[in-house]
Amino acid sequence: MAEGRAPLGRLLESAVQLWLRTQVERIDELQVAIAGRNRQILQGYIPEVALAARTAIYQGLHLERAALTGQNIRINLGQILRGQPLRLLEPITASGELFLTAANLQASLASPLLRQALTDLLALLRPAAEAGIADSLPLGVHWQAIQLAADQLTLRGQLATTAQTDVQLTTGLSLASPNQLRLAPLAITGIPGTHPREFLLDLGTDVAFQTIQLAAEGLRLHGCMQVQPEPVAPKTAATDAAL
Repeated sequence: MAEGRAPLGRLLESAVQLWLRTQVERIDELQVAIAGRNRQILQGYIPEVALAARTAIYQGLHLERAALTGQNIRINLGQILRGQPLRLLEPITASGELFLTAANLQASLASPLLRQALTDLLALLRPAAEAGIADSLPLGVHWQAIQLAADQLTLRGQLATTAQTDVQLTTGLSLASPNQLRLAPLAITGIPGTHPREFLLDLGTDVAFQTIQLAAEGLRLHGCMQVQPEPVAPKTAATDAAL
């Protein structure tokens, strides 16, 4: 870190920890370090925050480890000193590394983030009822298991039909761009029809990954993500009276 820790920075670390815990469903270990001078922090400006976390759950996504650094952070210092929660005043970019084990990914199968990604993929796999006729209803799969190997991920589940047909999806993972994940070569069994050999998954503009590593022990991602401030609730007459 470019600057040493100021006494006021050490006091703010507990406020940052509390705020981070409100952003996740669970976090077992969390370490926070703030760098900056007292005069900067007194203006509500934090040059740099570094955090290290273990066993965290964010939007249903289970993480084994996370090590992130955020810079140029502006916060509501005056309100914090009056006992109110920390709030970001501007978007920040956090960069670092995320690591998910195979067990983490298994536990994340029901997460909104991963479920949406799989739904987007299945939207391409709807078999045509007849040549030249519109696709049938979207497929549904109950994903049950995930397995990792070097450069390969395997998902197993069952079609959401009375026949309970087994489905398997095997793919490699790489980056097509900082915010696009390439699934290739893609192999699917149990779903009728012709399937693509490659699928690009859009991760959104708030994410920019630099590297991705898939191995039997887990999935490692290195890059950055943008954290947006929470919207401020409009003032009411009761709020004005309290102020």
